[in-house]
Amino acid sequence: MKRSQTLSWALYRFFAALVKILPLSVSRLLMARVFRIVGPFLVRANGRMDRTLKVVFPFQDALWHRERRHQAWINLGKTVAESIKTRAVQGQLDTHVTYRLEPELSAMQQDPRGQLLLMGHLGAWEVAIQIVPRLGKPVMGVYRPLANPRIEEELQRSRRAAGIDMVSIDDPTLVRRAIRHLKSGGLLAIFVDQRWGRGALIDLFETPALTTLSPGLFQFASNARVSTMICRRESATRFEAVLESLPYRVQEGDDWRERGRSIMRAFHSRLEDWVRVHPDDWYWLQERWKP
Repeated sequence: MKRSQTLSWALYRFFAALVKILPLSVSRLLMARVFRIVGPFLVRANGRMDRTLKVVFPFQDALWHRERRHQAWINLGKTVAESIKTRAVQGQLDTHVTYRLEPELSAMQQDPRGQLLLMGHLGAWEVAIQIVPRLGKPVMGVYRPLANPRIEEELQRSRRAAGIDMVSIDDPTLVRRAIRHLKSGGLLAIFVDQRWGRGALIDLFETPALTTLSPGLFQFASNARVSTMICRRESATRFEAVLESLPYRVQEGDDWRERGRSIMRAFHSRLEDWVRVHPDDWYWLQERWKP
């Protein structure tokens, strides 16, 4: 590993050791404070956030943008704590989460087809990941690896403990395994709000953004249902999980690319609505509009 990766791994291990011995509520506060202090010094990351905020909220001033950055770092700190203390999160899912899953959950459970669940880095996304296995179908998750392999290994270990079979986008067997999983009636969860290496330019906040079309491939090959789920922070310890059908338009004869464009236009529309109402819920680090 590079020297910077070794240092970040050592810091991660130090704070992970603290988080594991502290109650979940205290762990969230600790990591929120750490990221609130360290985040503003990460120049490149803050630059990416600023460029994103100027696209999404062009009429807000610099002070408002700075507060959104601060809130994003705080939310990331809480999310890191939740990714480490998965068992504690699972122990609170019945008591600390308000579920708004109907009517989509019943429709999903009564449908023998596979389920394509599109998600974003919104609110408490690590809590959302813990909720997905409760939707009643075997779960496979698609992830984009972090730059630091040791931190990535720790993160995926926690997700496997939650009952999710995780597959990297770099895995050459991904497409075959995902389609087989969907055809067998399973649920495939993908975070699609990131900048992927391939795709098409689809408007996001009225600006063309490089967007993956992979949901179209998976849906076309398996005839899966398509939904989206968001887990919002209502307070320091309370959450709201929302599951919705994702309406998209297809015509007979549309290939997987056209289906991908239609599905992702629908997802972008829902993402835009959510971010405008809850601007502190989205993690802004992805440069979706980079040329």
